[in-house]
Amino acid sequence: MTDASVVIDIWTSMKEYIPAKDRISAAEHFLTIVSEAGLVDVEVDHRDLFGSCKDLDRAVQEVAVDLDLCEDVDDYNNEWDE
Repeated sequence: MTDASVVIDIWTSMKEYIPAKDRISAAEHFLTIVSEAGLVDVEVDHRDLFGSCKDLDRAVQEVAVDLDLCEDVDDYNNEWDE
């Protein structure tokens, strides 16, 4: 099991306890925490984190933009489709 899959499993198990309206914000905060703790390197593993949950996907996109891995969310979506 990769580090990214462990992070996805943790997120999946806890997201049901987060109100739907707060999930994207919570996912962004979650990614920041796991990245700062060294559990996953979002810069390296962002593509591995993508595709498991729409809320986590959106957070990964936002974090990718914040880290300048792409210019904006639309660029990220275009890169992902290639």
